[in-house]
Amino acid sequence: MPWYGLGTLTVAADGTNATGTGTQFLGNVRVGDGIAIQGSASLHEVTGVTSNTQLTFSPAFAGTAGAGKAFRVVPVLGYDKDLSDAFNALRLQFGDQLSNLQPWATAATQDAAQTALGMSVSGKAVATGTPAQGRAGLQLGEAATRDVTASNLDNSANKLLKFGDFGIGYGLPSSEVSVDNSLDDLVFPGFYSGISSVAGKPIGLGAESTFPVIHAAVRSDSRYSAQIVFSRTRVAAWIRTKNTVWAGYAELYHTRNTTVDSNGFLKSASPVIKLFADAIDANDQAGSVTLEKVATGHYQLTGINGLRLDDGWYIETPHDKNGNKYFNIEWEQDHTPVTDAGVLDEPEDVTLTIRCYERVWNPQTGQYDNGAPVDIPDGRWIDLRLNEVRQPEPEMPDEPEAPQQPAEPGAPVVPHTVTKAQGKAALIQAGLWQQVVDYIASIEDETERLLAEVALHDAQDYRRDSPFLNATADALGLTEERKDELFILASNILL
Repeated sequence: MPWYGLGTLTVAADGTNATGTGTQFLGNVRVGDGIAIQGSASLHEVTGVTSNTQLTFSPAFAGTAGAGKAFRVVPVLGYDKDLSDAFNALRLQFGDQLSNLQPWATAATQDAAQTALGMSVSGKAVATGTPAQGRAGLQLGEAATRDVTASNLDNSANKLLKFGDFGIGYGLPSSEVSVDNSLDDLVFPGFYSGISSVAGKPIGLGAESTFPVIHAAVRSDSRYSAQIVFSRTRVAAWIRTKNTVWAGYAELYHTRNTTVDSNGFLKSASPVIKLFADAIDANDQAGSVTLEKVATGHYQLTGINGLRLDDGWYIETPHDKNGNKYFNIEWEQDHTPVTDAGVLDEPEDVTLTIRCYERVWNPQTGQYDNGAPVDIPDGRWIDLRLNEVRQPEPEMPDEPEAPQQPAEPGAPVVPHTVTKAQGKAALIQAGLWQQVVDYIASIEDETERLLAEVALHDAQDYRRDSPFLNATADALGLTEERKDELFILASNILL
């Protein structure tokens, strides 16, 4: 390494400070180097480098004071205690971990190193193989290589659907899946959620707040389409088709809204009670009904919702294959509930009385009159169609609470100690280093000045409670807050 000697020095007789002119000490001189100064027969040791133009040395200069003195810095590859201590600390902290890494760190091949690290065959394929081998090692299927659709209208081949594509998951009305808030204007196939205000829904649906809709289409313009609309409060559904224009809705019949009467005929129903001679059989929509047989052919049912008198049939009497009834029936109920197309908002408590009589032919009237009371024959029953009760709207879950905003970060912690290097760097970044050096040089008492130089240049750490640092900061007019800021700045510097 060449000896550094760019520039000149100004030194005082018996002094230990050198002020450079045209010098760059920080990058070329370090503590422990030797320095030969013009006019001195001794080789001095560099004891501190404070700036590009200031350094200290020992022993004191014995020559004549003056400026323009030539110099040469002798590099000395000495023992760096700080570096050695840092390495020993690293060894003590991570020595065991480093030793455990030896098998893979010294492995002869990449495969052996991966085996030493415990990597499986799949892991090796992911780490070193082609993308296809990595996917195969992780047992990923074709979906791993597919793109998702770009929008809810993207019908590109081999893409994966995401939430909302073609209406799946969307509610109505929505500008993306409906026009003018009408089921008539749906275009894209999908599963939808209608609301009570939407147009184009079945009349029998009533005022349900929300309900499911399935829309299917053959052409992209939805010219040929089909829809199924479901009730959410009862077991009912309606279907319609479109060939340029929508046809009317047709209600679907199933085992919950139909019944086979005692004569073998399928009838619309919901709910239905079958009245036998000594028992009743009610479907799951009939509610809680009580039967009392008062006398022969005399039956009384309590707790029903009343006969459905507004539409179609409500009492079916058994008859033979020629259509001849087995007996006559008379009925009465203590009150008739007001319904909306056979649907009640709340259950009713209606008492229904049924009386059965022999059929006696009256030639004068040409009809069968009531004869003696008779029970319902074995194997036969009377079908009673009742009003149904609208199911309550299920409670919607509460909207999730908005996520709490993260708390404001607290004030940063002021470190008690930083390294000398961090402290110097912080003073340099803050533009205070030269002011500190100048302040120390201006201390008149030699002992105090020398102690200040030791504190600044020779201390391993800078402490927040250091008397020297606080006295220097006070002399420079720094507030307590500014001192804290400098220590925080220093603690975040990585050198």
